[in-house]
Amino acid sequence: SGESISNVQSSANLFGVLGVQPKLGRTYGFAEQTPGRDHVALLSDALWSKYFHRDPKALGKTIKLDDQLYTVIGVMSKTFSYPLSDARDQVWATDPQVWTPLPLTPEMASRNRLNTNYQTIARLKPGISLAAAQTEMNNLQQGIAREYPADYAYQVPVSVQVQSYRASLTEQFRSPLLILEAACLML
Repeated sequence: SGESISNVQSSANLFGVLGVQPKLGRTYGFAEQTPGRDHVALLSDALWSKYFHRDPKALGKTIKLDDQLYTVIGVMSKTFSYPLSDARDQVWATDPQVWTPLPLTPEMASRNRLNTNYQTIARLKPGISLAAAQTEMNNLQQGIAREYPADYAYQVPVSVQVQSYRASLTEQFRSPLLILEAACLML
């Protein structure tokens, strides 16, 4: 219908790391991150309701995203919305969204400075602080930079930013919130 829908491409383990399961169907697996096998999709509850009228037979149907056909394999719960919120924050839970696997091409797997725009989400082991995770990630990144100096010659110092998921959500709204706060104070 030409409607703009938020499509999130992710690795297959995103849902497990976030500790969520679809309410209908299944999530995609690592095999579906292979180019050519990646045309499967998970729908938001809002999208499922709007286009399939909450019909469980939506599983196996096809949808068109950017002129490509995808097979519906699952529907997420009404409270799940990623990356804009978490399960406790339902502000965007009614927005139509679809999740598809990020196909891992040989170019994406290569170590080059063009592949720097991915967000990683991980769970910390119990008892591990953000500061300890930050130190470990910086050590790992610096080791990679030493091993592949040509790819990291332009980045000094080489580092990774580790922050809580909640902080990463509020960061994108920090400037607008500060402007709103200033406007309220002026009134």
